[in-house]
Amino acid sequence: MAPRARMISEEKEAALRIQQQRFEQQLFPGALWKEKEQLHLQPKRDAIKGRGELEQQTRFNLEQQVKAYRDQNENQNIYAASSSHINSSVEGSTTKRKKTRNEDKTPFLYDNKQSHPIIEYKPSREEIDSGSITPSFVLEVTWPRIVEFYHPSSPHCISFQSSYVALARGIKRRSSRLPVEFHALNCGRYREVCDFFHVKTVPLMIGLKSGMIEGTEITLSDDLGDEELVQYVANVLGVSLDVVGGNAADAYAKPVESDTSNQIHSQERDGATTADSVNFLNRAKGYHEEATISKETSFVQLSEQVFHDAMSSFVVTLTSSLYSHLPHGSALPPDRSMALREFIDLIRWAFPPETQVHELAQKLADEFFAISISEAGLLKSVREHTNIDEVMTWSPRCSRSIPDNFQDGYACGLWSLLHILSLGVAERHSAVVGDVDRLSPSYAGHVIRSFIDIFFIHCETCRKLWVTLYDEACCELHNADHSTANKVKEDASNDETDWRQLAFWIWEIHNEISVQAKHSAGKGYYNKYSHTASSDLLWPSLHDCPTCWQTTNSGNGQLADMNLYDRDAVYGILKDTYWIKGVHNNRHILLDKWTKTKRSLSLQHLRDRMDSHRGLTLNAFLLMACLFWLLYARYRDQTRRLCYLFGYQGHRRKKRMQALHHHDRNIIGHKNVKYNYVHESSPKLSYRRIKQSKESRKHRSSLELQHTIKRSNGRNDGDQGYGLHHYQL
Repeated sequence: MAPRARMISEEKEAALRIQQQRFEQQLFPGALWKEKEQLHLQPKRDAIKGRGELEQQTRFNLEQQVKAYRDQNENQNIYAASSSHINSSVEGSTTKRKKTRNEDKTPFLYDNKQSHPIIEYKPSREEIDSGSITPSFVLEVTWPRIVEFYHPSSPHCISFQSSYVALARGIKRRSSRLPVEFHALNCGRYREVCDFFHVKTVPLMIGLKSGMIEGTEITLSDDLGDEELVQYVANVLGVSLDVVGGNAADAYAKPVESDTSNQIHSQERDGATTADSVNFLNRAKGYHEEATISKETSFVQLSEQVFHDAMSSFVVTLTSSLYSHLPHGSALPPDRSMALREFIDLIRWAFPPETQVHELAQKLADEFFAISISEAGLLKSVREHTNIDEVMTWSPRCSRSIPDNFQDGYACGLWSLLHILSLGVAERHSAVVGDVDRLSPSYAGHVIRSFIDIFFIHCETCRKLWVTLYDEACCELHNADHSTANKVKEDASNDETDWRQLAFWIWEIHNEISVQAKHSAGKGYYNKYSHTASSDLLWPSLHDCPTCWQTTNSGNGQLADMNLYDRDAVYGILKDTYWIKGVHNNRHILLDKWTKTKRSLSLQHLRDRMDSHRGLTLNAFLLMACLFWLLYARYRDQTRRLCYLFGYQGHRRKKRMQALHHHDRNIIGHKNVKYNYVHESSPKLSYRRIKQSKESRKHRSSLELQHTIKRSNGRNDGDQGYGLHHYQL
């Protein structure tokens, strides 16, 4: 470093220390004693680093300020002790209210996604109501913890923010056996907690070992490098770190720039998804020149572009494909609704939780009823949770030299979405709890295929080709049942190769479409029967991954068998291109248990259920049918019997009564008296007529029916052998 540049750097460091000292003078009484003790060690560091007279003068000024602050503080304490009993009831409460009001407005430094995996301390309502000032992370002793006490107005805390995030990522990446939690506590908001830990200066780091609630202060030295710092903190916590492959500096997870050549190869692959890929090489060359120039001014990581493009294509699909073929104002049919719900759930658990796509999928799942009953509800939900103007644009990786080319950008982003999902199945399947029946590579493949088959409407030829190639790669034949795609044994061991099957399937389909498009444009060699192609048509190319393909030399150039490849090498390329860099949030995702109705609509569940319980289901159905037939036959017989008794006999009795009543009226014209008649030829059949009087109704049970049979001869009233029977009351 040049002397002038070193002098400017030293001046900035000195000014920063002065600002920090003034800040701590106001925040923590006596906090500069620690700074003064560090100043005694500063000459040794200066001798080692070769700093000049400017630093010595700055150190002398700091010592004078420490002395002045000590004298001023002692005088203030004496004055405060003498007047505290006078003004405590008035000024004390007012000052406390102002202080609390100001502290509540202090911002957080680590309450954002860029600070992952650090957890900002925010007590819950239960903790506040309990009145306890002990943070929850102190009592949760399962994992080792590191806590930073900071103040958002402190210059040192602001400058230390990026270093603390990088340190946390470096340790999280290498502590798979015993995960380490990183917390941050804002002393501006929770001053009583900082006083409980006797915080006298900020930033202050303490380490709590697993099973311990007593912390150890961690002092970070400027002389330690990134790797040495990670190892030092791990030793304090008693954590063994994993061995770093490749460059050890990669463990300190700082943002790194991706190679521009990777962008070109990735773009070449994504650009070949459409029929206009004939002129791709020229457009890729123009993009390469543009990327080389822009790299010096501003750089956006390739992973950020990949996830942004996936988000854009997903939003376009939601807003333009879901209700496109439906009448205005109608709701989604059951098959479309089920396919959309399954795809949203797949995004929820397969995408990294810190991405925007995951957040949007979570919101859509919470509001699924509103988005499935009307297009207006869907658009309202999407607008509330995304900025459509920014989302519906693609990065230079997809738009290339034609920024307004919607077709290329949409297809490129959709491929990115599918690759991320396939990698997420392998990377995040262990972070899912709940309905694990929907957790398998074959089920995820079924969900993706249903989504493409139903909602990919921008290119009918591309959709049919995608479904056809997927069926060939996954099912080995054109089967109508796509619920299982070359089904992986779900009860197999936790072998990661089984979970990577979907990533290889999607990659094979993408390669097949790219090779066919380039070959149709007159580039390279391709034989669909032997499944061989020119090595320069494939992705990744031999230049990017020499060990990925097995090549042979022939008259058509260097050929590669598309069925023979190194799986580990290919998966590494896929992960480097389509997965998030560094350490990501491994938060667990809960999949709700589906009801029996929802499960019956799922092809996957129906296929599995019929395969395992087909005989039992058929026997149960036949048994229920037989039982129903027996019950129906018995009911029919009883109904016929009752109809005969109450219908046929009742009809005959009514006819007889009408005939007898007509005969009585011809003999006696009294309306209040009714008689019983018995046919001579049938003495057993008697039809009683009871006197309709009050006395007869009251004493009907006590009356004895007496009748005599008399034969009437010589009557002219047309009596045909009927006799008159009187009641003797």
